[in-house]
Amino acid sequence: MGNILNYLARDPPPPMVLVPPLFDYPPLAARTRMLESSYDMLFGKLALKCLFEDYFESARHFNTRIMLKPIDDPNVDIMATVSGPLDHKPEETMVGNALFRWQRDVDDPNTFVDLFVSSSDPILRMRSCAYYPKYGFGAFAVFPYLLKERTNTEDFGVMGLRYGSANLSVGATLMPFSYDFPKSAWLVSRMGRLTTGVEYKPNFGIKDGANYYDLRNWNCAIAYGLGSTSPLSPSFNFALELVRSSQMIASFYQHVVVQRQVKNPFEGNGIVGITNYIDFGFELETRIDGDEKSPNIRDSTFQVATSWQANKNFLLKGKVGPLSSSLALAFKSWWKPSFTFSISAVRDRKLGSTSFGFGIHIEDLREPSYQRADPNYVLLTPNKEHLAEGILRKAGPRSVLQSSYVDSGEFENLPRELRPIEKVLKLQSDELATVQLFQENTPSVVYITNLAVRQDAFTLDVLEVPQGSGSGFVWDKDGHIVTNYHVIRNASDLRVTLADQSTFEAKIVGFDQDKDVAVLHVDAPKDKLRPLPVGVSADLLVGQKVYAIGNPFGLDHTLTTGVISGLRREISSAATGRPIQDVIQTDAAINPGNSGGPLLDSSGSLIGINTAIYSPSGASSGVGFSIPVDTVSGIVDQLVKYGKVTRPILGIKFAPDQSVEQLGVSGVLVLDAPANGPAGKAGLISTKRDGYGRLILGDIITSVNGKKIINGSDLYRILDQCKVGDEVMVEVLRGDHKEKIPVVLEPKPDET
Repeated sequence: MGNILNYLARDPPPPMVLVPPLFDYPPLAARTRMLESSYDMLFGKLALKCLFEDYFESARHFNTRIMLKPIDDPNVDIMATVSGPLDHKPEETMVGNALFRWQRDVDDPNTFVDLFVSSSDPILRMRSCAYYPKYGFGAFAVFPYLLKERTNTEDFGVMGLRYGSANLSVGATLMPFSYDFPKSAWLVSRMGRLTTGVEYKPNFGIKDGANYYDLRNWNCAIAYGLGSTSPLSPSFNFALELVRSSQMIASFYQHVVVQRQVKNPFEGNGIVGITNYIDFGFELETRIDGDEKSPNIRDSTFQVATSWQANKNFLLKGKVGPLSSSLALAFKSWWKPSFTFSISAVRDRKLGSTSFGFGIHIEDLREPSYQRADPNYVLLTPNKEHLAEGILRKAGPRSVLQSSYVDSGEFENLPRELRPIEKVLKLQSDELATVQLFQENTPSVVYITNLAVRQDAFTLDVLEVPQGSGSGFVWDKDGHIVTNYHVIRNASDLRVTLADQSTFEAKIVGFDQDKDVAVLHVDAPKDKLRPLPVGVSADLLVGQKVYAIGNPFGLDHTLTTGVISGLRREISSAATGRPIQDVIQTDAAINPGNSGGPLLDSSGSLIGINTAIYSPSGASSGVGFSIPVDTVSGIVDQLVKYGKVTRPILGIKFAPDQSVEQLGVSGVLVLDAPANGPAGKAGLISTKRDGYGRLILGDIITSVNGKKIINGSDLYRILDQCKVGDEVMVEVLRGDHKEKIPVVLEPKPDET
């Protein structure tokens, strides 16, 4: 009687999907390895082989996949593969496979039936799987129909049943058409961070191998994990297993995310954000006894693996161990249709040989109706999705007591990092994206306290009393903090509190009252400052999801979500009354204390500063406004360099828009043009009264540089696009005729 486990390990099921994005972070769900019986996955080695999945270790092989999906039936997949060696070894031949699969629902990859045809044994095989999460029950079956030779017991077919709940997993497998009818069963339970299990698996190497009373047919294992629920905290796992030959396994894993801003080499002085994902882990595997009759357990080993991934485009990873070492480099294009190119090298110390390989993958041009990720192709690096309750649950082809099979109820043998995070945390994908965005960007948001100095009337002690508060965010590693001007207006003393609750005195670098933007500076260590990646607001769309982080009502970091309700809105500066154009309108709740905080898009990039709400009561009413980041960036650059914003003016005072409308004309009515101002020097005429007290209208500005002026907002919009010293052509309505007058713009008198 053979062993189904070894059989399945030699001939794993083919991949189910042609085109999963290699570098997506977080990754798409990796699924459909359901052929392999789950009891086999409860016991075995914890290996960095899957912790840092070595997809390139078959460097001397090639594999080609072709997928056909009927457009009118998204439940059906038709797929063909061709694979073979590149060095033409005589013991290895080219293999062709074809797969026809029917899936009950495009969102349910756990219930399917497929036919698998291969040029190797078995030639024809049927596989089926069904799982019902509501009840926790699942079943699978594998029946080879055409074989050249039936040599193993499992060649006659395998069936399995299982039940899974939050803390318990129990199941069994059987081979109903074999003569000796072997059985297997397992029971695994979880209590917090402690996981224990027992398994019955017949030992076919001894006489009467299926006897239940023979202890050699029983395995048991226990595992305990240390760490926290934070995905960025280190995790340590210890396991002791008695599998006819005892072994102890200890592993450590750390995931780090580092964000920084660099110059874009393709866009001159443009700044881009780079997110680096760094992973490091090691594993110690020690064989306690010297039983040489257990070839499935290796001798003691120690291996280290690490990887570095920059955004979604570059990847470098490597692994060093006593048996083999590997190095892989991959690149994914940032244009569409994208392609991925990879090169790898694997050194086998036992054979004393080195294999090299390369691969190229081109994105499918069609829009798939759904994606079920190929476990052999889904990701090149792990990510922080694998941590749950501090336990590092990683698995190779023989995994250790994966309690993921307890709570997820899935049959596939995949490392934890390739599983969808919603299977770990019981959240939906959109919820997980929001959680990740908040966790990654909260360290960049600060709490600003505006203190006023007062003197106690009785003790004459000088007291610092909080006068106001608001939010801000880290702009760069040099300690610059960006917020609203109205948050720090009339401040006598400012304090900035970072996410780790450390507080620093802040100095005002500069402010722009007209645009309600201010820049502060704190002398904080650079390792405490995490700048936000700066996005672009020019290409925003109505309906796009946005996220606001701040400290409303003086509370700790708070996240509110919403969508962009409108673009190119206009509000007035609270300090000067000057209009602020191109403002973003959102329904994300912006309450007192949110002012000055960042508005982020779904990628976590800064797209605006939360500045105002439209509400009679002052509380959020579903209409909030944010200053667009394209406006903020230019202002902050000037404030950091010069401490002020030099903004050009015409040097006029003009009438309210309503007054001009009553005259039946459109434009800006000049009330006053001082002689020492740019408009006065150019000859613009002010409004005045004659000797009889009658009003004599001054010039009415109707256009500037050929652009029509209807109201004061139009004039400000054009001036915001000009610089000090520019000459503009001003067209005015003077009496009953029009004139064009050149005016040289000057800075505000208090900015010279």
